[in-house]
Amino acid sequence: DPGIPILGVNMGSRGFLTEVYPDDVEAALENMLMGDYGVEECIKVASKSLDTDDTYPDALNEILISSSMPSKMLDMRLSIDGVHIMDIQADGAMVATPTGSTAYNLSAGGPIVKPGVEAMILTTICPYSYFRSVVVPTDSRITVELIKPRAEGIVIADGREYAPIKPLSSVEIWKSEHTTRFVRFKPFYERLERRLIFRKVR
Repeated sequence: DPGIPILGVNMGSRGFLTEVYPDDVEAALENMLMGDYGVEECIKVASKSLDTDDTYPDALNEILISSSMPSKMLDMRLSIDGVHIMDIQADGAMVATPTGSTAYNLSAGGPIVKPGVEAMILTTICPYSYFRSVVVPTDSRITVELIKPRAEGIVIADGREYAPIKPLSSVEIWKSEHTTRFVRFKPFYERLERRLIFRKVR
C-alpha cells in the first residue's frame, strides 16, 4: 500500500532519507505503536517524451536529462509552462523534488527546499554559462529540449537510466499524482544539522 509510511533504516553513511540506525529500530517501533511519530508526505516527479508520448517512471528525488556520452555536453532549451527560459550548454539538467533537493541537486549547487513545500527545482549540471536554479510551483510544466541535431541524451530517474532521448526531442516533467510517506521522529532542520551541512563551529 503506497499510503503506508516507510521507516527508513540507515545502513550506510549519509542516509538523509532514513530516520534510525539498526540499533534503534526496536525503540522506533515501540514509539510508532504508541503513536509517537510524525509522517512526512513527499511528492514525486513524472516525465514523458513529447515526441513519442512514452512515459518514464516517477522519481522521488529527481529526473535528470544527461548526455548519452559522458565526455559530451548537451545543448538544451529550457522552458517553463511553455515560456522559453534560456538555451544553455551543460552536462545535463534535472528537475528535483524538495526531498531530492538535498541529493544530486545540492551537489550541483541547487537550493535546499523543505519537504512539504509545493515546489520543484530546475537545476543544470556544470553549465558552460551562468545559470541559477529556478524554484517553481508544482502546477508548473518544465520542458527540456535537445536542440543540436547530433546530440543524444538519456532520461535518468533517481539514478537509474531508463530511455534514450533522440536529438531535437523534448522531455516534459511535472508533479506526479503519487507520493511517498516517511515516518519521522525528528524535525527536518535537525536532520540537516545531524547529517548533512550545518556543522557546529568549535
